[in-house]
Amino acid sequence: MIMILKNYIYNAIFQVLRIILPFITMPYVARVLSPEGVGAYSVSAAWANYFMILGMIGIDTYGSRQIAYVRENVVEKKKEFWEINTLKSISTLFFIFLYTILIFGIIKPDNYVLYLIQLLNLFSCFFDVSWYFTGMENFKSTSMRNVVVKVISTIAIFVLVKKQDDVWLYTLILCLGQLLGQLVMWKEIYKELFPIELPKVYALLPHFKKTLLLWVPSLAASIYNYLDKVMLGTFSNEFQVGLYEYSQNIVKVPAVLIFTIATVTMPHTASDFAKKNDAKMSNIFNTSMGVVSMLSIPMCIGFIAISDNFISWFLGSQYGEVAALIKISAWIIIPISWSQIIGSQLIIAKSREKMYSISICSGAVVNVLLNLLLVQKFEARGVLVASVIAEIVVLAAMIRQVREEICFKKAFEGVFKYLLVSIIMFIPTRLLQNCDVILEAGITVLQIFVGIVIYFTLLLLLKDKNIMLLISKVKEKVKK
Repeated sequence: MIMILKNYIYNAIFQVLRIILPFITMPYVARVLSPEGVGAYSVSAAWANYFMILGMIGIDTYGSRQIAYVRENVVEKKKEFWEINTLKSISTLFFIFLYTILIFGIIKPDNYVLYLIQLLNLFSCFFDVSWYFTGMENFKSTSMRNVVVKVISTIAIFVLVKKQDDVWLYTLILCLGQLLGQLVMWKEIYKELFPIELPKVYALLPHFKKTLLLWVPSLAASIYNYLDKVMLGTFSNEFQVGLYEYSQNIVKVPAVLIFTIATVTMPHTASDFAKKNDAKMSNIFNTSMGVVSMLSIPMCIGFIAISDNFISWFLGSQYGEVAALIKISAWIIIPISWSQIIGSQLIIAKSREKMYSISICSGAVVNVLLNLLLVQKFEARGVLVASVIAEIVVLAAMIRQVREEICFKKAFEGVFKYLLVSIIMFIPTRLLQNCDVILEAGITVLQIFVGIVIYFTLLLLLKDKNIMLLISKVKEKVKK
């Protein structure tokens, strides 16, 4: 648990910056680029992300798991890395070529410059080795290097993006930052895994067959992560895409801290699985589920409580509808938090790619069907409802497939308590929005402060085991 907590802290440092920096730039970008500009960037990024997922062919998940299996064997680790990385390099180059043909030869979009710049994002996949560091549970060096890149990108946005026509410049800064974030990781690779060992073609085939099973759910997940924006832009307009983009980003950016738990525990669980340490795996799973429940439920309820006041000053009058959208999108946090833990620890860590594919594909099918029914009439609201329902379907499918391995009493222990305490927290937090003594931004800060104090004070009074566990682990770390 100490190793997991240590990795979580390093990863959390990077994730906190991923939270803070967008919240610093978001109001500025929203006002400078307008909803249409944000929507144009978002649609171009959605297209690029499709081909990034195609190019990775599931290696981000598969590669980290394989490295976790052999990380204590230097020879095997080096062999696995160069085989997997060679396969990824071939795949990404192939899909970069397809992207170029499709976008510039067939679709020919109006904002073609944005799509040209998105090629930098695609090339970042070619150099992506983050999966190796995840498998090694080395979150310190990658987090610190990426922090520098994120800070530089943020400064560049404020210095260079000045008018509505600078959408291309905003896109360039983000895409170039993504590419640089991958390139800086190669310094560690050079130290640990060079010289290059080019594998034989036949050595790539076993990896290709295995990663395909993880590629299918990645494709399915991309359908309801990015197709939403493409369909919204096609059947509605870029203004609606801009509103949708901010409602999702505002909710998901802080929620990344919760999702990080799944990221840092999967390689540890995979290593325990390889050693057949079932008792340790079960303990990590139940603890992880308890912690994400304790965090995700109040975050969901808290977003609903502060949304109206927060959006009015944070994004401005053009984005008033985003407050209503947040009340829908906030409900994504709970099912996606649970499914990430179940998927990473009980399915992916145990090499059950088929189970994972079935779960994700189920959600993708539901999402596409609901989008077709709702997008034209309800626009961004309809797309968000479809996304929430799709995430619930994914969670239900995962639980159904691993139900014999889950002790539901332990895994979901405390859920009712966290919901009840969150509702108690919601009432005074929501009432504070009517306070007209201080500025709107001050009201939001007060709402968040009061909500956090009420929620965690009540849990301490109830002596909740998860909050007590976190406190004890932090105390241990401080003493050491």
